[in-house]
Amino acid sequence: MTVKMTRVWDATSEFLNERGGAVLALAAGMIFAPELVSGVLEQLAAPRTPTAVALQFVGMILSLVGAAGGLAVSALAIRPMAASEAARLGLRRLLPLVGVSVVLLVAAMIVALPFVGILIASGVDLTAFSTDGGAVPDLGGGVALGLVAYGLLYFGVFLWAFARLAVLGPVIVAERRGFSAIGRAWTLTRGHALRIIGVFILFGIVALILIGGIGFAAGVIGAIGGAGQPGFSIGGLFVAAVTAVVATLLSVVQSAFTAKLYTALAPATDLEDIFA
Repeated sequence: MTVKMTRVWDATSEFLNERGGAVLALAAGMIFAPELVSGVLEQLAAPRTPTAVALQFVGMILSLVGAAGGLAVSALAIRPMAASEAARLGLRRLLPLVGVSVVLLVAAMIVALPFVGILIASGVDLTAFSTDGGAVPDLGGGVALGLVAYGLLYFGVFLWAFARLAVLGPVIVAERRGFSAIGRAWTLTRGHALRIIGVFILFGIVALILIGGIGFAAGVIGAIGGAGQPGFSIGGLFVAAVTAVVATLLSVVQSAFTAKLYTALAPATDLEDIFA
């Protein structure tokens, strides 16, 4: 079965237009608000203090709420339901998402171990490197070439795996799966990886332009109100609000798109039983 990405984008746009009110309610409470509070908290404590550590922990909790918001948007895009029902479903499926994410993070770290192996084999003192302010050690031409070559390979594998697991969130929220969601997402995206990679590269370029342009303008305006200075300021609040709006917009679009991609890839007979 061949899935055209243009049709998935059309379905995404149609969903956002038709359910804009429900999406706005979810995004405002579960994505924008945590992002805004997290941005404000970053201004309230000096780095490397106990208060900063505590605020970072609070920020981590808020980021989990945002992840649940993304799942809620996906649920709403897969099956018509009230915003409150989608919010509850997103919160219920948050723990499986966290568990699967931890497994994938560990896998990514294991695949990255050859970087460390190459450095150790070349005689680099990793202890000194980690305590020297991140200064880059002197590397021979062969070592540098090896690091670059493996880096390109790692990036390629990461991009391919990212595409194959693009519908992981929708699978977790729709099919009530845990770790088995990894295999399910991998199966659904078989034969579609290159098209998915192309879409996400385009999405990433647009996101970078959006973040860069709006971020620069917000930073300039916020500086007038004291943004960048120690402590809370009106300018800092403005920058945090703008940043939260952009992050919310990108999260909503990505969640809705991957949900519509899931419904396009999953056989209709499977979709009949989801959320059962």
